[in-house]
Amino acid sequence: MSIDLIQRTLTSFFDVSILHAMGMTDIDDKIINKSRELANLSKSPLRNEYKKLVGEMEYKFWDDLKWLGVKRPNSILRFFADFDLFW
Repeated sequence: MSIDLIQRTLTSFFDVSILHAMGMTDIDDKIINKSRELANLSKSPLRNEYKKLVGEMEYKFWDDLKWLGVKRPNSILRFFADFDLFW
């Protein structure tokens, strides 16, 4: 939220043009462990549970930012796990 406030101040009061890029990744121990747990419970492939969980968490993230009134970045740089490397 602090970046959003700084951006709004710079663009509104000082007429500064800003390009905001945000890096997003799904490589996180909590996500990996939770997806393993879900895969064991549902007997579905780990890859399916992982992608489903990541999608749900990203949706909640953007929904929270929208609720807070935070502007979306101009560009989103995504770094996703390659299952052939990690599993």
